[in-house]
Amino acid sequence: MRLVFALFLSVAGLVYAAPPATAPIDSPTKRPVVALVLEGGGALGLAHIGVLKVFEEAGIPVDIVVGTSMGSIVGGLYASGYTGSEIETEVYAINWNELFSEKGPSQDESWLDRHERYRYALSFGFDRSGFSLFRGLLSGRKVLSLMDILLLNQSDVEDFDKLPRRYRAVAADIQTGLPVVISRGRLADAMRASMSIPGAFSPYVLEGRTLVDGGIVCNLPISVARSLGADVVIAVHLADKEPKDNWEKRTALELLSRTLDIFIAQGVNRELPLADYVLTVDIHGYTALDFSLDREIVARGEEAARSSYEELARLAQGLAREERPAREVLAPIEGVVVLGGAPAIAPGSGAALKAVLGALHRSHGLGSSSPRWIGLGSTAISGST
Repeated sequence: MRLVFALFLSVAGLVYAAPPATAPIDSPTKRPVVALVLEGGGALGLAHIGVLKVFEEAGIPVDIVVGTSMGSIVGGLYASGYTGSEIETEVYAINWNELFSEKGPSQDESWLDRHERYRYALSFGFDRSGFSLFRGLLSGRKVLSLMDILLLNQSDVEDFDKLPRRYRAVAADIQTGLPVVISRGRLADAMRASMSIPGAFSPYVLEGRTLVDGGIVCNLPISVARSLGADVVIAVHLADKEPKDNWEKRTALELLSRTLDIFIAQGVNRELPLADYVLTVDIHGYTALDFSLDREIVARGEEAARSSYEELARLAQGLAREERPAREVLAPIEGVVVLGGAPAIAPGSGAALKAVLGALHRSHGLGSSSPRWIGLGSTAISGST
């Protein structure tokens, strides 16, 4: 969330599960419910990936994941069944410059589309409300498309309590200024709404509410984890242990960014006492914009966790190890149905998943009118604009 001023000024339904007859609710062998809370911070939030890798190595079980902004993205992937190492692999494959650009890649863009795009200095959106300019530097369409692809295995899950790990994303209602805890719907939508950094990304409309980055109201939502009934709450806090000095010589933009940091930190400090264990990652020397330094930031998180490994191992000993099933591997795609456009690939081709999705994006023009929804059916991938 430190990205805001740097760029421009930059619920859940109650779910009851009866305990098994052989394991009464007060059974002394019942394992405590463990919640993991991940803080927002733009590129700094990539440090969570390194932390997750060490947590898994130490044997810490996680039942609930709660996150804000980048914490909600890493947390959402983890809640969907990805391991820390799998998330790391996917992140290193991202072309950040392309992801944070509104222009479509030239190799996926027809000559006519490219010619038309260069004719205009501004792009307008059009919906039921009429014409409008983008309300941020980025629409976030590419981020949403990427999340759709990565979360294809969970595209049919609408209740976040039904994910491999229960999940909540925190956003902010721009009209009321109140936090919004997202507990159901499309997982990609929840993650996108939580990272709608004002001035950087357009606000995201979800269920009639206009949502922005949750960091402005609750950047480390430990209280949300508590409200979900967690017995043990582990929080990952991102902190600069050597903040800058000589502020009288800083630029106006730096001063504005620092002002927002102070505001967000006050909220974080109110939440920290609610956690049972806090792992602090020192992110000194990096900024929320340093996505190109993803490997270094992930390593910083891993180093912080490894420096506390003995303590983490002792914590894990008090919690029974739990073997979770491996994330489901998608079978070869045998056919595609595209709603709202021409088929991108012939049915029965047995194409690989990435090839199918790449064809869908090229067919619909990722830079301008990318598929709004991608989901996995029993026999096909479906796209809808």
